[in-house]
Amino acid sequence: MTALSPPDADSALPRRAALLSGLWVLAFSSNLPLYVGTFVFPPLQPLHWIIVLLVPTLLMLTGDERLFERPLVFPAVLAAYACVCLAWYVGQGGGDLIVLRQRMLGLIFCSVCYLVFTTSENALLAARKALIVVTIGSVLLNFYDISHPYVLIPSYSEFASVGRAAGLFINPNQAGTALVLGLVLSIRLVPPRWRVAYVIFVAAGVTVTLSRSAMLSFAVACFGLTIGTHGLLTRRQILSALGIGATAAWATWLVVAAEIEQRFNIDPAVAIDRVLWILDPSGRSDFSQFERLQLLQRGLDQFLASPLWGNGVGSTELWAERTSTHNLYVMLASDFGVLGLFVLPVIIVAAMGGVPSRVREVTVGGLAILIFGIFSHNILGEFYVLISIALLAAIARSRTSEPVESRASNQLCSVST
Repeated sequence: MTALSPPDADSALPRRAALLSGLWVLAFSSNLPLYVGTFVFPPLQPLHWIIVLLVPTLLMLTGDERLFERPLVFPAVLAAYACVCLAWYVGQGGGDLIVLRQRMLGLIFCSVCYLVFTTSENALLAARKALIVVTIGSVLLNFYDISHPYVLIPSYSEFASVGRAAGLFINPNQAGTALVLGLVLSIRLVPPRWRVAYVIFVAAGVTVTLSRSAMLSFAVACFGLTIGTHGLLTRRQILSALGIGATAAWATWLVVAAEIEQRFNIDPAVAIDRVLWILDPSGRSDFSQFERLQLLQRGLDQFLASPLWGNGVGSTELWAERTSTHNLYVMLASDFGVLGLFVLPVIIVAAMGGVPSRVREVTVGGLAILIFGIFSHNILGEFYVLISIALLAAIARSRTSEPVESRASNQLCSVST
């Protein structure tokens, strides 16, 4: 497999590529464009941010003589999915044009980010460093959010959730998802002596979101980073990090719980139930779980009504329910039939460059995204997830992300030939 260009192989592009890579990550991995467009300055929407960054990015890419020499299997798969969306939109007699546009924009966004990240190793390095900054900043904002309700997310918003942190991501589940992906895709750049502290810090940030899917995925991801001889962390480090991080998060939450209960009449036991749900899902169901199961069943019914060809683009986003299925696999199966079940797995496998990947964080990150697809139908529509998929694909093709032993072996083979 072709690796990215070494840091010094590009004399004209590395600075611009590194700068643009960092800007794409800082803007969209933090969810800043959506937050600003929702609560700060509504006329400025994410599309405007994309255009501002896209213009210099395209100018840079057109000046890259090796643009088509890099691995293009991943963007080709994204293009194939775009063709599927267009074919079903036409073949099913239309649908919601807004949904189609959103999907096309997301695929273009992901492809462009991948091309930027794979310009050189310097560009990828800048993106991963920026991701560390975003991850640390997001944790700090989560702590601020949970201790200052209605400051970041106004009380008039339907997404306002006292007792659960969301930061700039507006939705606590999305905030937790972003932290899991941020940790996995950036941890290799953190010096070994600071990795445990980094995991503890992020674990606390995930816990205060009280997102059941994020907490479960975080634990799975952390243990995935320890497996094998090239693990980025030891199991003892992971266990201590999870324990200390969860304890720190609960200590923080308990400090503000009394004030939250007094000011907003919120029962702290609700938060405890969300965490203990993992141990007893049936005995601790709430409205969120009930609604998810109801929407999931309706989506399955639509899929079974037309299992071969589906019901068209946006079939579960146009119905009378408040939201879609909360499950990407069922949502796409309702849209495209059986084919829809394989959309996310094929995209992730293409991003990983095969299964299993030679790079630990690529395998773990891909698994995390596949898990998130079980709990959310927005995975391929949220910019911070799309940029994480693009970053995952770039890391999979990066020589500097290989284990030391693998790089030595490749160098030996190169010399012998």
